Amino acid sequence: MVCGGRGDGTIKEDSANGAIGNARRRGLRLEELRRDLAQAKEERRAYACEALLRMLWVESGSERLAVACALFGQPAPDPQRDPPEAPFRLCARLTRPRTSDDLPIPPRADALVAWAGAGVKALLSEALDDLKAALRAASEPDPQRIRREAEVAQNALNLLHRLRLPDAGAECVRVLRLCPPDMGREVGLLARQTTLLREAASQVMGALPPDALSVFWEALESANGDARRDLLPALDYCKDARAIPHLARLLERRGEWTDGEMVGWFVVRAFERIGDRLALPALRRVADDSKTGPLPWLRNPSSARTSTSVELAREARRVIQAIEYGRNRRDHDLLLRPASPQTGDLLRPAEFPLDDARAREELLRPEIAPPPKEADGNKSPSWDANPDERE
Repeated sequence: MVCGGRGDGTIKEDSANGAIGNARRRGLRLEELRRDLAQAKEERRAYACEALLRMLWVESGSERLAVACALFGQPAPDPQRDPPEAPFRLCARLTRPRTSDDLPIPPRADALVAWAGAGVKALLSEALDDLKAALRAASEPDPQRIRREAEVAQNALNLLHRLRLPDAGAECVRVLRLCPPDMGREVGLLARQTTLLREAASQVMGALPPDALSVFWEALESANGDARRDLLPALDYCKDARAIPHLARLLERRGEWTDGEMVGWFVVRAFERIGDRLALPALRRVADDSKTGPLPWLRNPSSARTSTSVELAREARRVIQAIEYGRNRRDHDLLLRPASPQTGDLLRPAEFPLDDARAREELLRPEIAPPPKEADGNKSPSWDANPDERE
């Protein structure tokens, strides 16, 4: 007797179809997570980032490359073309610790971020080294090489911003020093890339806690005026009230530097963007500094450069008014906000004298709704009705 069954060819065909279906579902899932990274809700973005990091930990080969592309916000790689530069380099730097398990369990979310962040920082450092070498080459710079490394550096900065890596401040300071603002205003290979790199680095720093940017604050307070010139524009992205003590210290020390007036303008504008009342004491000192007149200069000529210009003092007074008005406006809105949901019922006057207890009970009682209309059988006569009905 010959037993009926399926041939080997049919089984292989079913396996191939199943693999194709799994690959298609996997691609759709990666595309969904990639789109969630651009969502407005923070919860969606955090979930998509953590899910992609876990997949990046587990996968290898071409599957890991596809996950890395989604994490960078790029579409799936085309097998017929060269792989994207930044995801390909990142995958080459990410290694899992060797364990006895064939498939090690992904660590916690913070450990995953640290693991991926170390690879991203190494990627950024390598791109900056190559970019620096290309710019300082004795021969004619290679435009293709410069554009490639600048794009890799920008992608790495965007991923650092997504990961919120706490110790990414040093790499951002290096980017701002390598690409000064003057380079963006010149006609050259890095004219457009400089603006994009500086913006990406400043956004990363603006998303980090101010206390984690020790390298940044130390460079601003150093005696190197060139470093301050390169780093001060990054204060435009500072909106965290925890940066106020650092900014106030810059404001107090501005008299030690020849560019103290420029430092004052950047700090005052940063206070306005933060909009917190904790900045008012430092702003008032700046606003009152120009009212002292030239007498302190006569007593101590070395303190002449610590004075505040009339324009800066006027700007400080304007920012003070803006912060106070904004706070008063918020308090005004809160005070006028009803404590309970409104029903829409109107209040009627009390029917009793105010010294009567019944008046206090009736004063805030809503208008009593009119009695319901009677049924047609009990309807009272109306002068608007038919004259025959009134009779």
